[in-house]
Amino acid sequence: MSIFSGYNNLKDYYSKSPVSSILIIMLLIITIGQVLFGNFSQQSLIKFGALQSDLVMDGDYYRLFTVMFLHGSIGHFFSNAMFGLFILGGTLERLIKTWRYLFIYFVGGFGASVTIILTSNDLTVGASGAIFSTLGALLYLTVYRADLIKKPERVSIWALIAIEVIFTLTTANISIAGHIGGLISGFILSYILFKYYLLTVCIL
Repeated sequence: MSIFSGYNNLKDYYSKSPVSSILIIMLLIITIGQVLFGNFSQQSLIKFGALQSDLVMDGDYYRLFTVMFLHGSIGHFFSNAMFGLFILGGTLERLIKTWRYLFIYFVGGFGASVTIILTSNDLTVGASGAIFSTLGALLYLTVYRADLIKKPERVSIWALIAIEVIFTLTTANISIAGHIGGLISGFILSYILFKYYLLTVCIL
């Protein structure tokens, strides 16, 4: 059985990946709220908590985290929720367990936000930074815990990361700092968890 499809149904998915399930529901509710109360205009995104360096430096530190729950379009939401969270997030959560996944997701997302405000003043929204931190964690597992992931799946993860990095670097309106910052943050945080907290990984 592939690590990306270790579920029997949605109930089983929730039991094995509860945080990813709750995050998807939260993002859906917030996206519906964005559509109902301002759509995806720049003014509306700022009101909801989009990330922008100037605003953070003025004291809106909450934007370092609220950015992870906002999206710039319905398509943006579906991309992050269905592929990023449902598949990648759910897989990582099942592999390393809930509290470790929470740590990687939110601290990695915070690392992505910090990278953004240190490198640009662009208005930014999306869970992509946090999702890229899960990719960074998966990358760590393929390199340092190769015994836990079959070779074809390791190759698939490497290929996916390469494609995502190329897409990030060649596509307009993509936060390069957020994606790369999240990827690096997830890798480093995974190293910390394994090295200093004796992380036990269990594939179900």
